[in-house]
Amino acid sequence: MQLRWVTASENNSAVFVIERSAGGESYEAVREVSAQGNSTAVTVYAATDARPLPGTSYYRLRQVDRDGAVAYSPVVKVSVALSTRPILAYPNPATNHLSLDLTAAPAEPCAVRVLSLAGQVVRTETLAGGRVQEMPLAGLPAGLYLLQVRTAQGSTVQRIEKR
Repeated sequence: MQLRWVTASENNSAVFVIERSAGGESYEAVREVSAQGNSTAVTVYAATDARPLPGTSYYRLRQVDRDGAVAYSPVVKVSVALSTRPILAYPNPATNHLSLDLTAAPAEPCAVRVLSLAGQVVRTETLAGGRVQEMPLAGLPAGLYLLQVRTAQGSTVQRIEKR
């Protein structure tokens, strides 16, 4: 997602920190962009949020001056179409654990199941969406399995290998 903002002038500015929130209450830094410092000219800034949250999110700028003073922009509400991006599982093949990139899923519980190729459930976990999670594979015999992830957006299945 491309983010753009404009300053009419700047005085002693050091950096702009782009902050994002899923619910509009707690914000996390997404990107930092160096400021002009001192300028009387109009400056156009742009940055990319490479992993926007699906659904509605809230963005704001935190401007930090060279002397440490901080100012916040008004909050902007942005809606992003729900992602059809697959859930990433790595490393594959895996040994003792599997990392699941659930950042494309809403920040809600996701039902994760590991099934044998015959369809028998061999492991179940409930993991939080909206971030990368670890799933233990210790105790599973080496072989091929199906990884099923159910989110509020739907279900995905992919093949994984346990070594």
